[in-house]
Amino acid sequence: MRERIIGHTATVNSIELIHAGAGLVNNSIEGCLLSASNDGTARVWDLRTSKGVILLNHTGEKQPIMKAKYLYGAKGVLTVSGNNVNLFDLRKPSLILS
Repeated sequence: MRERIIGHTATVNSIELIHAGAGLVNNSIEGCLLSASNDGTARVWDLRTSKGVILLNHTGEKQPIMKAKYLYGAKGVLTVSGNNVNLFDLRKPSLILS
């Protein structure tokens, strides 16, 4: 059965499957999807429920996020938006470096 994942309000620019054991939210999540969008957000989705579990957005002016990449060792996400590279800590989640 196919399910739609609904949440972004603009074009999705990139997706990445986050494999089991990544320690994303907790070890019970068997797989998640990371997406980046022109709506200025990156989102983490629980593929079992098709629901968003983490919303990452930049403070201030919203620019399209062209790419999001999960960092397995750091439990974080790098995003590329315009001329900026941002690092989010998913344990909180919060923007820690821009």
